[in-house]
Amino acid sequence: MELRLSQLIDYTREQVRVLYRSQVEIQEKWGNPEERSQVIELLEDKGIDFDQLREITGKTDADPFDLLCHLAFDAPVLTYKQRAELMKKKHKSFFEQYGESARVILEILLDKYADKGLDEFTIPTTFKANQEFRQYGNIIEIAQRFGGVEQLKLAVKQLQILLYSA
Repeated sequence: MELRLSQLIDYTREQVRVLYRSQVEIQEKWGNPEERSQVIELLEDKGIDFDQLREITGKTDADPFDLLCHLAFDAPVLTYKQRAELMKKKHKSFFEQYGESARVILEILLDKYADKGLDEFTIPTTFKANQEFRQYGNIIEIAQRFGGVEQLKLAVKQLQILLYSA
């Protein structure tokens, strides 16, 4: 079992380093949701399973990005919660640019990520599945608080970009 664990970690390190020369390179891709899904797909095609990595390393609440950077580039491992807190501290101005209800919606979304991970950025699923958003209306009403659907999508994308630049 110990050998298998070591082999999997070494294999992951090797594959990530072949695809990305540095933590900065993978960070630039990971921050953008569209590019992140390509990175995940590419790694999955190479047999890398994030759930399995979290389990064997004992870092079940680690963000997959941080786990990859830790294994490949010896970066510290941040939990979802730590990454979210860091983002809130470093990028206060991001939230301040929005009106009260839009700002609170983004903060709730970030809190959901801190609790459960990346899947919480799936819009509109997250808005429909979580009671905290109901007081702000349906997805159309939530989008109107941002100035429309495109502005909501842009705000959520920018939140993720800043999350991974923190």
